[in-house]
Parts: sequence; C-alpha cells; structure tokens
Amino acid sequence: MRHSILVATMGLAVSLSVGAADTGHDMAGTQMDGTTAPAATNQTTGVIRAIDATSGTVTVSHEPVPAIKWPAMTMPFHISPELARGISVGQRVKFAFTAKGMDGTITKINVLP
Repeated sequence: MRHSILVATMGLAVSLSVGAADTGHDMAGTQMDGTTAPAATNQTTGVIRAIDATSGTVTVSHEPVPAIKWPAMTMPFHISPELARGISVGQRVKFAFTAKGMDGTITKINVLP
C-alpha cells in the first residue's frame, strides 16, 4: 500500500512539474514574487535633432549603447513634457533611458557644455 501511494505521489509531482514548465508564458523579467522586474536603465550621449511636443518624442543622434547592442544612430525617444522642457535642438546631451526592443523612453537628461 505504501509503495502504491509513493508511486502515485511521484507521478503527480512529475506531471505537475511538466505542466508548469509548458505553460507557454514567457517569464523573462518576472521576479520570484511574481512581479515584473524594472526595466534596465541605459546611458549614452548624443545631439538633439528634433523635438515633437505633440507626440512626446525627441529625436537624438546618439553614440553606441554596447549594453543593449545598439550602434550609433539617430532615432526618436519618448520623453515626458517635464524632461523636454530644458532642451532644444542642437544641444549635446547625456541621457538615461529604458528600452523595449527599439522603443526607448528617456528617464533623465542633462545638457552638456
């Protein structure tokens, strides 16, 4: 009797672990408590090429970002109105941003001398 209970328990444990492993959900970025890890912040420098207050974007010609394998390029970044307030086209800036694929959001920006 003990042997059949042990075998049944082991079978249930194996089927549960196989089922859990094959959920089809991407758990990348999920922490042990089930919350999503904050996006990594990256930094680079560049030159402001355009500001579009209506769409909340700023186009920056930036240096490479090796941490996320981005080459130097010119691209738009999302930016809050508060952060965009102190910048203008042609300024050289150092900025921090989060990225999801090729979609970046500036989280901090400083005008360089």
